[in-house]
Amino acid sequence: MLKTNLNLKQHLLTTLALLILYILSACSNYPNVDYLPYQEVVVPTAIVNVNVLSEDGESMLPNRTIFLVDGKISIITKDEVIPQGIKVIDGSGKYVIPGLVESHAHLKDSPNDLLVFIAHGVTYIREMSGNSKHITWRDEITQGRLGPKIYVASKKVESRAGISGKIESMVRNRLNISTKAQANDLVDKLVKEGYQSVKVSSYLDKPMYLAITHAATDKGLVVAGHIPPSITLDEFLATSHKEVAHIEEFTKLLTNDFGGYNSDNTKEYLQFVRKRSDDIARKLKENGIAVGTTLWYTESLPQQALKLQSLINTLDLSYGDPSLVAEWMPSENYFEAMTDASNPEYNENLGVYYEAYAEAVRIMLNAFVKHEVIILAGTDTNLSLVIPGISIHHELQSLVNSGMSNAQALRYATLVPGKWMNVKVGKIAEGYDADLVILNANPLHDITNTQKIDTVILAGKILDKQKIKSILQSIRNAYNTNVVSNRGG
Repeated sequence: MLKTNLNLKQHLLTTLALLILYILSACSNYPNVDYLPYQEVVVPTAIVNVNVLSEDGESMLPNRTIFLVDGKISIITKDEVIPQGIKVIDGSGKYVIPGLVESHAHLKDSPNDLLVFIAHGVTYIREMSGNSKHITWRDEITQGRLGPKIYVASKKVESRAGISGKIESMVRNRLNISTKAQANDLVDKLVKEGYQSVKVSSYLDKPMYLAITHAATDKGLVVAGHIPPSITLDEFLATSHKEVAHIEEFTKLLTNDFGGYNSDNTKEYLQFVRKRSDDIARKLKENGIAVGTTLWYTESLPQQALKLQSLINTLDLSYGDPSLVAEWMPSENYFEAMTDASNPEYNENLGVYYEAYAEAVRIMLNAFVKHEVIILAGTDTNLSLVIPGISIHHELQSLVNSGMSNAQALRYATLVPGKWMNVKVGKIAEGYDADLVILNANPLHDITNTQKIDTVILAGKILDKQKIKSILQSIRNAYNTNVVSNRGG
C-alpha cells in the first residue's frame, strides 16, 4: 500500500513554487485603508444595564454599569446613577466580554489587517514572526493610533548551513546563526530593536538551540516557538523555553518516539499519543510552559489537501489580502499540491494521515485542559485560509468542538493570555484596559455568539456597529471584493 511520504521530486517542486509565490507576494499590491476617519477621541463613558462577563470568565453578571475613564475600566457597579457629561451606551439585552487576544498572528505587510482585527473584536495580537514595520505599528498604537495592541516576537531563528540557509534568510526572512557568539550578538540586537521574545525554529541544531535560549534568558527575553527535533522532551524541559507555538510540537515529538507513522498504523499511533499525553501535560504544568493552539488550521489540512473548493465555499475571504489569498486557491494551494490526481489510493492515504495528525493534536489538547496547562488561543493568521480577525472565532469553535466548555475556550482568548503577558487585558475588572466587545448574544450559551458584535471598545475608543460596518466595507473596497465573495450563498 502506498504511504503518504512525498517523493523527492514533488517535494522540491512544491518548495520551489512556494518560494516563488513568497517572493511575488512579499508586498501587498492593494491600497491601505485610511484609519483616521475611524479614530475616536476617548471620553468618559458608561455602559449601562449590561450583562458583564465575570472576572473568572465563568458567568455573566446581570444589570451592571461599567464606567470607562482615560482608556481604563474605572468602576463596575449596579448603580445606574450617571453623572452629567458622561457618554452613555445602553447595554440592555447585550453582553460584554474582554477584547479578544489573538496569540499567534503573522501581520505580513498590510496595515489593513489591523482594522480587520479590531472590526472582529480582536484588541490584542501577538505577532510571532515580527519585523521593524510591526514594531513601528506597535509603537504608534501605543501612542494613540487606532489598532489592536501588538506584541512582537522576532523572526524565526535557524541554524541552516549552506545554500539552504542563505535561501531561507533571503527569501523567508529567517535569522541564521552558527556560533554562540552569533547567538549572543543576535539577542543583543533584538533587545535593542524592541522585540519582546525570540522565536525559535524547528531548524536549529542542538548546540545553537541551547545557545539562543541561554542568550535570550540572560537578556530577559522570552523564548517562544517550535521544538527542534534535534532535542528530546527532557532536554527541552531543562531549558528556559517557556512558550511553544503549537500543540503539534508535542505530537511531533511523540511521532519521533513512535518511529514515524503512516496511513497503515494511525490507530496504533493515536493509542501511543493517548498513553503519553497525560505525562507530557503534567510536565508542562510543573514547568509553567504555555502552549498555543492553532487547532482550526491543523483540522483544515485534510480538506485543504483533498476538498479545497468545498472548504473555500464555507469561508468569507473578503477581508484577506488578495496577494496572499491567491496563493491559497486551487492550483496554487501548497497542501493541494501534495495530492496526485492520477492516484486515488495515494490521496486516500494522505487524507488518513492528516486526519490522524489532527486527532493527535486534539488528544494532546484535552490532556492539557485536564492538567491545567497554560493554553493560548492562536490561529497562525495569514497562513493558508486563515483570515485575520474571523480566524480567532473559528479557533474558538474548534476548541469547543474538541470538548472544552464555552467558558474555557473564551478564557484562552482573553484572561489566560493577558495573565501570561502580565498586562492589564483579558479581564473586565477595575484598573484594566478598556478593551471590550459588546455582543448581541451570550457566548457562554453558544461560542459562535462571539461573532455577533455590536460595539468594539479599544483603549476607550468606541467603534459602534455602523463604524465597524464602514471599516469592513472600506477593506472590501480596497481589495475589490464587493461583488465576488468566496463564501457559499
